[in-house]
Amino acid sequence: LHFLVETVEEKFPELANFYDELDGITAASRGELIDAKAT
Repeated sequence: LHFLVETVEEKFPELANFYDELDGITAASRGELIDAKAT
């Protein structure tokens, strides 16, 4: 994992903060977990 982070930081610095664009991901993942438990 450290290798991946270092590679992104060195070669693709514009992607280093991609998580800022994932605002709704936490809510969506909770919904999927609830759906999975219901089945």
